[in-house]
Amino acid sequence: MVKTGRRYSFNLILLMLLVSTTILCACKPKQELDVSAKTQYLLLESTRLANMGNPDSTVVAYDILNRILEINPSDADALFRIAPYSYMLGKQEEFYNNILISAKSDTTNYYYNTTAANIAMELGDITTAEKIYRMLIRNNPDDEKLYDTLARTYLRMGEIEKALACYDTIEIMTDNIEYVAMTKANIYAQIKDMPKMLAELKRLSAAYPDNIEYLLPLASAYLEVDSLDKNREIINKVKALESSCLTSLSDAEYYDKKGDMDSLRISVFNALECPDIDLMTKESLIRDFLNFILKKDNDYKSLERADTLFLYLTEAYPREVSIKNFYADMLVMQSKFAEAAEQYQASLYVEPSDIDIHRRLIGVLYESGNYKQMNKAIEDAQQYVDSTFILEAASYYHFSKQTDKAKEYLQEAIDKYKSSPIFLSDLYTLMGDIYYREGDADNSFKYYNLAIKSNPVNIEALNNYAYHLSEYGGDLDKAEQMSAKTISAKPNDPTYLDTYGWIFFKKGNYLFAELYIKKSLENGGDKNSEVLEHYGDVLFKQGDIEEALKYWERALAIDKNNAKLKNKIENKTYID
Repeated sequence: MVKTGRRYSFNLILLMLLVSTTILCACKPKQELDVSAKTQYLLLESTRLANMGNPDSTVVAYDILNRILEINPSDADALFRIAPYSYMLGKQEEFYNNILISAKSDTTNYYYNTTAANIAMELGDITTAEKIYRMLIRNNPDDEKLYDTLARTYLRMGEIEKALACYDTIEIMTDNIEYVAMTKANIYAQIKDMPKMLAELKRLSAAYPDNIEYLLPLASAYLEVDSLDKNREIINKVKALESSCLTSLSDAEYYDKKGDMDSLRISVFNALECPDIDLMTKESLIRDFLNFILKKDNDYKSLERADTLFLYLTEAYPREVSIKNFYADMLVMQSKFAEAAEQYQASLYVEPSDIDIHRRLIGVLYESGNYKQMNKAIEDAQQYVDSTFILEAASYYHFSKQTDKAKEYLQEAIDKYKSSPIFLSDLYTLMGDIYYREGDADNSFKYYNLAIKSNPVNIEALNNYAYHLSEYGGDLDKAEQMSAKTISAKPNDPTYLDTYGWIFFKKGNYLFAELYIKKSLENGGDKNSEVLEHYGDVLFKQGDIEEALKYWERALAIDKNNAKLKNKIENKTYID
């Protein structure tokens, strides 16, 4: 990995500011002669109070700094020291302005100006940062760190040539070909200038012909320009210089490029066994191998070629949850749900409180039809659940045909969360959905009403209630009013658009029905068989039978077992 210079997070810079302003008096040169003795005293007193570190003294320190600024609004020290307090008070603009003003007031102050430039970079004010760094270089022409920082600023600005010129200057100043050549090679790789990237790496390897840390990137670079023979020449040289298992990574790159799956698999396995390669790199290597398999075979079942690699990793790193989850996810892709469940259970043995792993386990048990184990997994997760999990668990009970258990589970949650109207509304909505699927419209509508009463802007409840009213031939005006609220909240949601259009269809307003259902199709509804069928129904009602048939056929291609759709197509007629 190439070192590219140190970056500070914004919060870290702020922390550094807070610490530095408490010690600035001790390290700052003597104040200018025109600063009054009173201001000097107040600055020292604010520093002493800030050093005490308790909330009361901090407030007093902040007040003292404000008093200094009342005496002299352009006092650089006071502006700089008060800036962190402004930030903590939520006055971000004042914070940034104070930092910039204090820096501008004393262009010879290295600390003020580097801090201002760093903060400007973090805030995305790249132009200001660039100006300050250039000014700093004029004042400190021998400071190579400033050239490095300015180079990264130019990269942020997209000024590649200026950044490269800064690195050339660093090499002249420090004679550090290693850092500069590797950094420039990385830049050329990012802009896809492979010949120049290769030239930098060749230059570096010529300077250090026996250093495998530079030979290995050169070998990889030859692969980028399709020089497979040159790649092998360099790798053979590396193997002659040092018997290192690190070359297995280069071998894997080579066989991936060559398209040799069997040799690639062997190289990946050798890399997994290498103690000098970190776990993250090994996981990335397996991920690349899986992508290679899918690209070559285009079949998830072929992923089983990687099973032995995962088994080796899980045995070599028995407490690494990420590997078990990665393996389990791959098994799910192969529809090996029972094996995936074993891996998730092994993960939970290490991390029993990870609710996301509980979710994955419950999901694969549901997919495998192992409802008894699924119920147990839901019970095991209860002590770690969040509100979303409760809704998911109830849905799993319902869709596994344990409807009574789903209702009982939801009712317990309803009783428990009476004081949480938003979540309570979601519980009522799901209860309404369950009763609707059972064909119990009365109870379904009762719970939808409770959901809307608990949270009048629950758009899912409003949509489902409106749609089901239209299906049952209920109060269509009420349905239209509720559906209009969902469209207002989410004007491009394909489900809500379809509902709104379908209500107009039921009211016989086919022009509006076509308008909204077509908009649903344009926003992703064209992947939903029900929306496609609805649009076909609208076209049929408007007399365009041939176009209606096309949309019904598209709907049937998605929902192949829909008997009503088949009947519509065979008889070329709308069926209510």
